[in-house]
Order: sequence, then structure tokens, then C-alpha cells
Amino acid sequence: MQAYRGAAEAYRPPRAAVRSSGRVRRVTVPRPNPRIRVRIVREDARTVVVNKMPGLVTEPGRGHSDDTLINGLFAVDDGRLACKLAKLGDARDFGLLHRLDRLTSGLVLAALDREAWDILREAFEKRVLRKTYLAIVRGDLQGDAGEVNRALADRTEADY
Repeated sequence: MQAYRGAAEAYRPPRAAVRSSGRVRRVTVPRPNPRIRVRIVREDARTVVVNKMPGLVTEPGRGHSDDTLINGLFAVDDGRLACKLAKLGDARDFGLLHRLDRLTSGLVLAALDREAWDILREAFEKRVLRKTYLAIVRGDLQGDAGEVNRALADRTEADY
């Protein structure tokens, strides 16, 4: 795997060799972007929790190849986390265990090794590990407490 060097150097997407079913395939990893500010809230040897700011896309996708939270994570401390995240690969979302919508702020959990990712992902899927959302609203509410029980709608680029 190519080492991550200072941001001033010309970038060539690093490729990680991944062995799967006896075959080796190459996977392109996200481009580190030091302009994306990442605030680490908690970190240990196996996980990292970061505060995602509103307006930031969580992971690369259509129209966002290098301006996402994951690009910022790859650039933290000149790539200190990049090798661990790259080893997890695309199959394990480069460590991300969940996502937040672009306009949503909050904490995002990422694993730094395969075992941690597998255990935590299963906990999310089985609803053992839960996410809690807090909504800030404007206007008058009809009661002191309530529940919104509707499906979330997908947003399009026009919504942003």
C-alpha cells in the first residue's frame, strides 16, 4: 500500500491488495483531504467517533469524490488512520458503521479493524446498538411530547 504523505505532494490514488477467495484484487481507497476538518470526540485502538458537521457528505459517491467525512478521516494527522481504514476496504465501508444525511450533524462511529467492524455492524443490524436523533424545530408544537412515525424520504440534489 502506498504511504500517505503530506498534502502538498501530487496525489495518486493508493491501491490496496485484497486477497479474496484465493485471488488478489486491487481496490482504490478514498483520497485523503486535509481541508475536511474532522473533530475526533473519542478514539481507542479499535474505534473512532467523530463529529460530522452539517453540509458534509459522509462518504464518497456521485458528485462527492473527495469532499466527504471519509476523505477527512483518511487525512487525519497526515494519514495516521488511513492504513487501518484502507485495510477494511470498500466491503466494510472503510470503517464507517453508519451514515448521516448531508445536512445532519452528529456523531459517526468508525471501526479501525475487521473484528470491531463485524461486531459493531451486527450490533447495529440487531438493534442492540441504537442511534438517537434530536430534532430542533421552529414554530408551535401541539403538545409537550410526541412521536413522528413516518418513513424518511430520500433527498435529491435539488433539495440541497
